[in-house]
Parts: sequence; C-alpha cells; structure tokens
Amino acid sequence: MNIIWVVLIFFIVSFISPGERCNKIFDFVQRKWNIFAWLERLKISRWYKISSVGWLLFSVYWFSLLSEYFEGDDYVNVVLTVLVGFLCILIAIRIIGDDKEGLWKSLTMWVTISGLIYLPFSEIPVLKDTLISIVTNQTVSLLELFGVHTQLVSATNTILLNGLSVEIVLGCTAIESMAFFAGLIFCVNAPLKRKLLAFIFVPIIYIANLFRNSFVIYAYGNQLFQFG
Repeated sequence: MNIIWVVLIFFIVSFISPGERCNKIFDFVQRKWNIFAWLERLKISRWYKISSVGWLLFSVYWFSLLSEYFEGDDYVNVVLTVLVGFLCILIAIRIIGDDKEGLWKSLTMWVTISGLIYLPFSEIPVLKDTLISIVTNQTVSLLELFGVHTQLVSATNTILLNGLSVEIVLGCTAIESMAFFAGLIFCVNAPLKRKLLAFIFVPIIYIANLFRNSFVIYAYGNQLFQFG
C-alpha cells in the first residue's frame, strides 16, 4: 500500500469523534501504566491530534523521494523535498503540543481532500491513463486550432512536431494544481455559495494548462529557445 494512503487514513480517522467510551479507555491506560502522557490530552475535542502520526508518515514519504532526485542530479527538488519533509515533522510536533484545533484541523483537511482527489489518478492505472489521454488529445486539438499540425502517437501519448517529440505524463495534466486548489476551497470557512463560485477556477486551471502544454510543444518543436 502506498504510504500516502496510510497518511490519509490517519487524517480521516482524526476527524472522527471517538466517543466517550474511547476516552475512558485512554484514561484507564494512562492511570494504569502511566504511559503516553499525551493520551490524557486526547479528549473528544483533542482526537484530532492523532493526525500527527499522519504528518510524521507524510514526512517519511517526502524523504523517500530524495534518492530519486539525487540520482537525477535534481538538487533543487532535493532541497525542496527536505524542507517539506521537515515542515511535516514540525506540523506534527505543533499538533501534539498546541491546542489551536481549528488551524491544524483545517490544514489537515486541506491535505486530506487534495490527496483524495489526486491519489486515484496517480495510483489507479485506468484513471491515470484516461486523464493523460484526454489531455493529450485536447492539446493536439488546441494546436490544430492555431494552425500547428502535429502527429500523435496514441500508444505512448507522445506528440511529434517537426520530428521532435514530447510525451504527455501525469504532471502535464494539472491534476496536482486542481486537487490542491479544490482542497483549499473545501477547507476554507466560507459560505457554500462562495465555495461553489470559487470552483470556477478549477476548469480555468485545466484550460490554462492546455495552453501551457501547447506552448511548450510549439516552442520545443520549433526550437525557439535554443542559444549558441
């Protein structure tokens, strides 16, 4: 199982009130063995602190990406990944020691919703392939609309222009950005009408991404930015 699914499970559980019986179990364990001193803080209103485990696992996920970036000499992503990993650890520590429930629950909700939107497309092949195929075909259609004639290799979602090829992958679909923005909309404390209105920006992100793909393919196919 992808560690991100485990992270999301902890996050989702943190939003479920355990009830009075579960609180009595925590109290009994604390009195009987005097372990996990922080358990005494886990009253019904403190159950969200279990999300700290999810944040720690989230940091493990980010650190697990480092070897891939090192192998590709991608040191920018190495630095960013380390920063995000330590940020997750910091959030976990603050959740355990801080009583600002609203702030941490909103942040956890944001990541949870974004993850639930993104992960199916990342981990389920049929959804991933379908989305990539749709974006590939729509990118080709957009280029054709502007008079740029390309060749499409459907089997590999590759677009050819002037003998140069560009493969459309999941990162070219804007699913990360749309999931990120949709999660933000859901967790923000605002009237439903405003939230629905804000969702207009999700298709705008998708359309803008098609133009971005088209520009990249046109620029690369025509070698617009070759110097020397």
